[in-house]
Amino acid sequence: MRRDVNVFEARGQLGLALAPVSTPSQAWQTTLRAGVDAIAQNSDDVSATLLGQDISFPAGGRKFVLRGFAGADVAAEVSAGMTLNAGLEVGYGSDNAFTVWGVARLSKAF
Repeated sequence: MRRDVNVFEARGQLGLALAPVSTPSQAWQTTLRAGVDAIAQNSDDVSATLLGQDISFPAGGRKFVLRGFAGADVAAEVSAGMTLNAGLEVGYGSDNAFTVWGVARLSKAF
């Protein structure tokens, strides 16, 4: 079976770092961001041999999607040597797809 798929992605993004916030027990920095993603896809037919017979069918062809998004990232020092990094992004594309992406990471220096 053979299938060729080519995908090109590009992203333009602007970020705004807010002033750091400090309390006696912790400090955090927030960054707001917004931008546009462009995704272009080109795929050939799928070709295979099944029980000695050659088969082929289209696998999607060309596709181009623009997606606007907005998000925020937070880096917080929660205790001595321990940092929490979190991010959330929401977007909506020209293909009518609503997307949500989130991540959180806790790290400890030793």
